Amino acid sequence: MAAVVLLATGPSAQASAELFNSFCAACHDDVAHPRGLVFNAAGNPTILTTVISLGMNAGGSHADHTSIAAYLDTIKASITNAPVTHNSPGTVISLRDIKVSGAMENAHLRIIGRIETVSPPAKGTVSYRVALGFTLPSSVVYTPFPGQSGVDTWTYKGVAQNGDPRLDTTVRTASVVIAAPVGAPNYTALWWVPTESGWGINLNHQGTIVFATLFTYDASGAPMWLVMPGGNLQADGTTFSGELFRTTGPAFNANPFTPITGANVTSVGTMSIAFAGADQATLGYTVNGVAVTKSIRRQVYGTRAANCVATTDSRASTANYQDLWWNANESGWGVNVTHQDNTLFATLFTYDAAGRGLWLVMPGGARQADGSFLGDLFRTTGPAFNSQPFTPIGAGNVANVGTMRLVFSDGNTGTLSYTYNGTTVSKAITRQVFSSPAPACS
Repeated sequence: MAAVVLLATGPSAQASAELFNSFCAACHDDVAHPRGLVFNAAGNPTILTTVISLGMNAGGSHADHTSIAAYLDTIKASITNAPVTHNSPGTVISLRDIKVSGAMENAHLRIIGRIETVSPPAKGTVSYRVALGFTLPSSVVYTPFPGQSGVDTWTYKGVAQNGDPRLDTTVRTASVVIAAPVGAPNYTALWWVPTESGWGINLNHQGTIVFATLFTYDASGAPMWLVMPGGNLQADGTTFSGELFRTTGPAFNANPFTPITGANVTSVGTMSIAFAGADQATLGYTVNGVAVTKSIRRQVYGTRAANCVATTDSRASTANYQDLWWNANESGWGVNVTHQDNTLFATLFTYDAAGRGLWLVMPGGARQADGSFLGDLFRTTGPAFNSQPFTPIGAGNVANVGTMRLVFSDGNTGTLSYTYNGTTVSKAITRQVFSSPAPACS
């Protein structure tokens, strides 16, 4: 389930785009002239006005140029989390937001002479290659320091060749993601506090993103699930942070299940997970202004906790199905599968008849003779998410509501079938891929 973000274009942005199309786009169409050249003026109308005064065949007032420059600043190319190999000798990344014309017939219009760093990266070094001419963009070579991983950020600008600071480009921000070393932990697992049985958090880790589903209870003790679909790796290389959402949606047995939209998604706060190794972390989150902090660890119920995601297509006993699974046509619900030995611990997040969040759990899905996994399905109640201390739930908080079966066709597709208070549901499911897939279990 991915949160839906709706963006609207206001009248001023539309008017600015029309001004750009009127004065600039006919010529800067990547045929007559590079579109990238105009991004020099992103955020700085003085560059646009100056070039026009030098004889560029374009019109408009300074107010028009200010509006165009503001528009260019919203659409300019940028470097955001470009991938860099661990201990790379140097990764070349295009700089398409600063262009230097070297064509002789336009040499008199040249404004930018070089690119320089304003604030340097913390985890590596950068050097720039200024491309003179229309064919290639300028570029930056990013070289990480040995042993670094995670996000690194720096700022840079184009500097006027005549030394006039008014004609420098605005300061641009770039970021890269340095890959972790081979064999680094993957955090996909079920995490909990052993002394607080009754709630937990499933983490699905792919690349530099963690998708987290928190299973807990509201102030009335009713089941409540919250989701952080975009927990991005932070600069320290061990923390993932993102916005936290609560959703509503069609009842679990709706047929068809209509995918949720932005109208179903409410931002309730933020979440961060800071790892102190492969098996320990600190969870911090806020829900409508209420802050919670927990020390969490991987839940182990088999001989060991799986610390990665298997992508094997084999249905042999060595296949591992630990991951987030969903139906791509029914965005808004999913099932987290934790796989240890011959047992699946599955947590289903969906909605009740009123459209409120509902989560159900199969803690003991045992492998059957046909290769499927079958177990009892439960609904629980418990203390509010912010209870301090959080009292472990007892037998009185657990209701057996049916059964669940998971049948896997291969390592990436399967069928989920379950009954909830006498109502049967069957769904085709696939592993959810939202970033670069996690490495296979060894």
